[in-house]
Amino acid sequence: MPCKLRESDFNEFTGKTGEQTTLRVSGQAGAARLTGARYADQDVTVDGDSVAFTIVSGPQALDLVIEDSIPDDTVELRETTGGDCNQLLDSFRYDPLNPTRGYTIIGE
Repeated sequence: MPCKLRESDFNEFTGKTGEQTTLRVSGQAGAARLTGARYADQDVTVDGDSVAFTIVSGPQALDLVIEDSIPDDTVELRETTGGDCNQLLDSFRYDPLNPTRGYTIIGE
């Protein structure tokens, strides 16, 4: 199954409205995991290091709360929808004082 998201700007991605996507975090040296997620003003259930949601119409905020066992670890956010998709969306240094990362998903 191909990836559902396309990068359109910094921390902004587009996808087809109604498609489901799965995102996953991982730490290079530590054990990164999601502790919370909110998309389109709704809480989204997290499953350890991943979260799945259905893309809704228009620009919508996606906020991910990330925890990692090692401060300053390099964390990657990947789209892992289906078996063929392993797309790097973001890579950043984990900051325990600022664990929330914000993105915009635009449903078309």
